[in-house]
Amino acid sequence: MITEKDNVEIRLLLFGKARDIVGLEMLKEGIPRIITVKDLYTIIFEKICPPLLSIKNSCILAVDHKYLNICNEEEIVLNENSEIAIIPPISGG
Repeated sequence: MITEKDNVEIRLLLFGKARDIVGLEMLKEGIPRIITVKDLYTIIFEKICPPLLSIKNSCILAVDHKYLNICNEEEIVLNENSEIAIIPPISGG
């Protein structure tokens, strides 16, 4: 059972369209230390940043500079102050 003490504070970095939608470059949030990639996507897009749900399927998450695959069912271990980046598709000309 995950308790409050099993949570870590992470830095959620927002880029491009994600930053424009939320209106912030960075958020700090407490989330479980041990979590599946799929659950991490759910927490970020449904609980922390619900305005980003419309672009969820086109965004990539990176934890401490390592890209995650949403189809990955494995657990990852987060550290206090881990950086999680929300990277939307890049467009422009």
